[in-house]
Amino acid sequence: MSLNQGTPTSVAYTCSPQHLWGYCDFLRRSADPEFLHAPGTSTKRVTPASISLRGLDARPTDLTACSHGPSRVAASKAFQSSVTPQAPAVHIGLDPGSEQQIKVMSSASEKLMVTMPAQHVVAIAGGQAELTCQLSPPRSAELMEIHWFRGDHSNPVYLYRGGREENGEADPEYVGRVEFVKETIGEGQVTLRINNISISDEGSYQCSFEDNGFSDMASLNLSVAAIGLDTQIHVQAPDNKGLLLECKSEGWYPQPKMEWRDSRGEEVPHSSISYSQDGAKLFHMKMTLLLQNKSQNSITCCIYNSLTAHEKKINIILANICV
Repeated sequence: MSLNQGTPTSVAYTCSPQHLWGYCDFLRRSADPEFLHAPGTSTKRVTPASISLRGLDARPTDLTACSHGPSRVAASKAFQSSVTPQAPAVHIGLDPGSEQQIKVMSSASEKLMVTMPAQHVVAIAGGQAELTCQLSPPRSAELMEIHWFRGDHSNPVYLYRGGREENGEADPEYVGRVEFVKETIGEGQVTLRINNISISDEGSYQCSFEDNGFSDMASLNLSVAAIGLDTQIHVQAPDNKGLLLECKSEGWYPQPKMEWRDSRGEEVPHSSISYSQDGAKLFHMKMTLLLQNKSQNSITCCIYNSLTAHEKKINIILANICV
């Protein structure tokens, strides 16, 4: 390194990114008095203590050389000289405090991958579900092939290729029910919107991106919930056994929790409970309560869907009824 005595000097070396760390590591470890030499100039030894490294978050290897203006700086014993003029700059400067600094102006590129902002999506039967996937780091996916699959990948739910959709290869169950939302495809984010959701739509979905040797996939799980629309309490005429209450509710998914509660909100053990499923996989619930020799101001039938945390209640007043 050429130095004018008494005059602070700042010089810039240009190294290829893949060689950067090996050079910096060599700077730190070298104890060779002829470590740096610019032809025709005096030799300046750079010791590890005089160097400050900043921003080094990768470790490429195999440094061959750095260029110093019109001259070449040869690292003795370890490296051979070459020049990579297109690479980002590594600045080695001598400030007024005589501290050598290396400022790294680039970082290693990140690996491209497919991610899911949400790993689990819950949709209501009869409504719609939005399944989103994203390239990371963001980049345009407009010219990529984008596939949405279910299960064993035998039939795609949706296929985007060459800037347009390919309905001919899609599963017939989804044709006419899906929309491809691509307003942010320039940033690598796309959404598959499924309309008129049914219980049979729930399960695992995979989204894949393909482009010129790149291929990656991510998965999410779609759960479907249904909230019963019709809930009723029936009271049978008292007999010598007591008063029989019956609560019925239909159209639930998954199977809900069903219980009786008294006027204080405390659970009352049921006498019986049963359920059945129809062709659409919806649950139909029936629960009974036999009141014997006991007076109640009111009784409530409660049904709870654990997937959506939705609860339905129906109450009946039984004041002054004794059995």
